[in-house]
Amino acid sequence: MLPKRVTLCILLLLICCFYSVAQNGKGTIYRKISDNRLAGVLVNNLRNGTTALSDAFGNFSINVNTKDTLQFSMKDYALQKQVFAGYSMVIYMQPEIKLDEITIKGQTKKKELNEVINGYRNKGLYFDGKPPLIIFNPINGSPLTGFHELFGKDAANERRFAKFIKKDLEAGEVDRRYNKQVVMRVTSLKDTIEALKFIDHWRPSFTDLKTWSDYELIKNIKAKYEGYRKLSE
Repeated sequence: MLPKRVTLCILLLLICCFYSVAQNGKGTIYRKISDNRLAGVLVNNLRNGTTALSDAFGNFSINVNTKDTLQFSMKDYALQKQVFAGYSMVIYMQPEIKLDEITIKGQTKKKELNEVINGYRNKGLYFDGKPPLIIFNPINGSPLTGFHELFGKDAANERRFAKFIKKDLEAGEVDRRYNKQVVMRVTSLKDTIEALKFIDHWRPSFTDLKTWSDYELIKNIKAKYEGYRKLSE
């Protein structure tokens, strides 16, 4: 007959082996920062390749061992990975933020502005009312065109219009990358009015946006919103 200590060790070993074999791992998947459950999330056990889908209530069940890594994927959501620890799992999926998918109707305006500029070109204005010095060279240049660009009534109008275009296109570029939709997706705000209040509180400059990647813009929106939220408390 085996000593009690040996028997106990064997029993503990069998228990460990029992828990290390495949189990039916279960869990529930939510949209991050909400109580909305996600259906149709693909759950993949990276060790053995088994897969499952979350049901209409966000619940899933999959063949898994303790310490196996499960991967959760769904269109428009960031990929998630989590190690199974032997008990029911709660997974929060982060919606992906794709700034390039958020568009505004800016192409029509740009086309209209270009048509106005082309109208000035047809009047003999080619330098936005600021001719280069070389054009006044009587041999290789065109002094009459230069004086027309500098002192003509149409030239003065074009200079004013060129400044307007520059400001308008820069503002349009800011609006393309920083708008209500972007702010609501980055901050997870549900209230449109609150999002517009924040936009009124802070707006990045065109110069900033020229150097910022989408990641840097998102980071700045989050930081500025955090400061705005504390001020509003």
